Amino acid sequence: MNFLNLNSRQISELVHNSPKKNGNYNIFVRLNDQIGLKLSLSESARNFAYSMQKRAAQHELGPLTYGKIDGVEYENKVYFGYFTEMVEVIEGWNKKTFEERCKIRKENELSIEILCEKLWEVGFNFEDSHLGNVGWKVFDGVKKLICIDYDNTESDLIDLEIPNNF
Repeated sequence: MNFLNLNSRQISELVHNSPKKNGNYNIFVRLNDQIGLKLSLSESARNFAYSMQKRAAQHELGPLTYGKIDGVEYENKVYFGYFTEMVEVIEGWNKKTFEERCKIRKENELSIEILCEKLWEVGFNFEDSHLGNVGWKVFDGVKKLICIDYDNTESDLIDLEIPNNF
């Protein structure tokens, strides 16, 4: 099935029947083993994530992007989305024991640090750099750690004016 040829109503129907993962800022929908859909409530949030992921993919730091879609309806809300390549991730990260999570973190700590530095060099601040937001992809026969979450967490912060006497 070519998802890029479907309209927003058809995609909305697929979203209702597909496995989903709700993040802090977006919803991720697995459409099949090759393609997923990232959904945002605002067009600007979607556009930011799309452009950052597309740039990262050009540098072998993220999955490929396949295009945008507007007007996807899910749970009485309208979303802006984009199609993304599916990659290998740690399944059930939130269900792992504390010991399992610590072991996996320790094994990948340096790789995540290097990934953050490389993403910074291409213009993305990977603030939310935990193992639930990374995956692995093979480039030219080499399996590499990549970022799978391009939310702009900085845009959701409110600048507070701190009083002088604080």
